[in-house]
Amino acid sequence: MIRRRHQRGATLVELMVGVFVLGLATVVATTLFPLSSVLRDKSGDYSRASAITNRKLEQIRSLRADQLNLAGLKTAGIVDATNTATAHGNPSAPRALDAIPAWTFTTTDQIDQELVNATGVVQLSGVGTDLVRADVTVSWLGLRSVRYRVSGVTMVTSKEVWREP
Repeated sequence: MIRRRHQRGATLVELMVGVFVLGLATVVATTLFPLSSVLRDKSGDYSRASAITNRKLEQIRSLRADQLNLAGLKTAGIVDATNTATAHGNPSAPRALDAIPAWTFTTTDQIDQELVNATGVVQLSGVGTDLVRADVTVSWLGLRSVRYRVSGVTMVTSKEVWREP
């Protein structure tokens, strides 16, 4: 029997271990691709909703405090023209805001085209005073029919009353 001192190549066991490790890595990678796609879509929805909310807050900040009412918001094109003076509760708003009138901007900004089944709501408190609080909420239908939302708040003051010395 002749023994070789310098064997080249791999044994059957080494080959089987290599195939197993490669197969396991492939299974893990293919499992993570759908998850990363879902997370990417969810992140994109939050980014779009945040941009819509910030844009709406900037539009509200551009108005004077005395313009912050339904008529002023309609004139500025901030809320939908179909809104009426009657208040309707916002189901996604905090409890303290339930009694405050809520006006939609879903049609005005066409947010349905950016997010699935989206709704935009503006709520104002302190209307008629020198300091008005504006709450903006964008909600949409996400994965597995879960409703997500992004909210923002700004304060608008009468510039004549609140002057720096």
